[in-house]
Amino acid sequence: MPVAAALVAVIGAGLTVLARKRIAFLAGVLSALVLLPLCRPALPDAMAWTLSAGAYLVGTLLGGYLLWVALRPIGPRLPRSSALATLAWLAMAGVAVTVGVAAWPLAVAALDASRGTGARLADLLEPGRWSLGAGLALLVVGLGPLLTAAQPARLAAGAAFCSAAAWLIVTGLGAAAADVTLVAIGLVLPAAAAAVAVHSLRPTTDG
Repeated sequence: MPVAAALVAVIGAGLTVLARKRIAFLAGVLSALVLLPLCRPALPDAMAWTLSAGAYLVGTLLGGYLLWVALRPIGPRLPRSSALATLAWLAMAGVAVTVGVAAWPLAVAALDASRGTGARLADLLEPGRWSLGAGLALLVVGLGPLLTAAQPARLAAGAAFCSAAAWLIVTGLGAAAADVTLVAIGLVLPAAAAAVAVHSLRPTTDG
């Protein structure tokens, strides 16, 4: 399950980069973010985690709806970027996943030598590998084609991607992130999307 959730996040990030229609963009953003709580080596049985994951899911879905509201004024299609730039960012995201999966044992050993042997012997389907790879891919997409874009909706998605990437990287490397961090990350997309939606619904100078 954690590996599948990480792969869905990577696919969602790629779809977000490729999207030219509003519905495809939203599908990419939600796919990249919605399964984030499952991207961890072991899923705890604690009620606190369940409530935090539920709050994160509600926040992410609300953020998706607010992005939809924000994108309505521009029509069904998003402003285009060059095909070369799109392919370059997709390639960089793919490299980020590969580096994360391949270099995970080295990163773990560098942070904690006592875990080095176990990390080097870990299976390719070790969840931490894919959480790290997915986190690096979301970071590349968030900092690249989203936060460098001129469209407010892409900026909102970029902020959410970067916060989710930080959680994935920390979790993938074995740190036990507090349950409340999921709630905080789940507030990034709706807060940013709400600001964009309010701005998009303001009357223009020509009425």
